[in-house]
Amino acid sequence: MARTSLNYTVDAAGFSRALSRYATALRNGQPRADIVRNQMRFAVKAMIDLTPFESLAQGRAVVRRDLLRAMHPYGGEDGRFLKIKDDGLRSRLRAYLRAGNFDAIKEIWKRIGARSSYRMEDFSEALHHRLQDSRGRVNSDHKILVPQVAAWNDYLDQLRARVGRARGGWAPAAEAFSLSLPSWITRHRSGGSITSSVTPGSVTYVMTNRAVFIPRYRQNIELALAGREKAMATDLRRWLDGQATYAGFQTR
Repeated sequence: MARTSLNYTVDAAGFSRALSRYATALRNGQPRADIVRNQMRFAVKAMIDLTPFESLAQGRAVVRRDLLRAMHPYGGEDGRFLKIKDDGLRSRLRAYLRAGNFDAIKEIWKRIGARSSYRMEDFSEALHHRLQDSRGRVNSDHKILVPQVAAWNDYLDQLRARVGRARGGWAPAAEAFSLSLPSWITRHRSGGSITSSVTPGSVTYVMTNRAVFIPRYRQNIELALAGREKAMATDLRRWLDGQATYAGFQTR
């Protein structure tokens, strides 16, 4: 599928109001800026946690699974043709693969794969893109074989090297609020940015993540911010209960 650029702007007004109330009530001699930064750190961590992938290993496994659903390297990822039981045929296929004689491999497939549910096509990145959905995933096995095993493996390496881009777009924001992230994420930090604007009585942060194929991008940001709103409201309620108890009252 063709890659397109999508822009989302998330309204964080509710979160901002909750943060302002929280910082005002719980200040207790602590600099307001420190309270705000601490809550922003929690909010950014929540956004990162809701952005795939949970680990480098998970991401590498998912991109391999998706590529295999789009196209299988004929002969296996190692090009040894172990599913071919005929020793002579297996040796010929290996020799053709080493020589890059893909036309010969396709001719053999025409004979032995005539009744197969699989079809053979030449490898191309465009083939993979065409089979991806809007989230960048390939949802089912398209039963396509490609004879260019080395090209398939090289492309898999490229896809695996991109794992971490989605979370990497949040890396500048994480660094701004002293969040530590693993290198498989921070190496993609160029995909994001953060700016701040300070005016009397307010600080505005603008965080941008330019990564593509982030599932539920907007919904997850809103979910992360809503979670922090709820957490701040709970903390504030507990603090008010404590203050009322100390003063000899009980809140309802």
